[in-house]
Amino acid sequence: METRTPIPPPKYLQINYEAMLDDDQPPLLRLAASRSVELNMDDYRRTLALVALREGATWSQIGAALGVTRQTAYGAFGRGLPDDGR
Repeated sequence: METRTPIPPPKYLQINYEAMLDDDQPPLLRLAASRSVELNMDDYRRTLALVALREGATWSQIGAALGVTRQTAYGAFGRGLPDDGR
């Protein structure tokens, strides 16, 4: 059985996501929460991409998962990492 690295989303991301979807919240609060989710999602995506790399994924696979090229995925998440040819 393959062991997966647990990658829970950051608490602030969960809180803002839940607030964004909460029909009981006023529209302006939901709008602000949606912006926070948008701004913080890149950090979480980078974390997921780096864990995927550690688990053997390639930049091509990461790009495909995101609907972009491997070069775009590397440009977004791989800057500053050693280039190992994946």
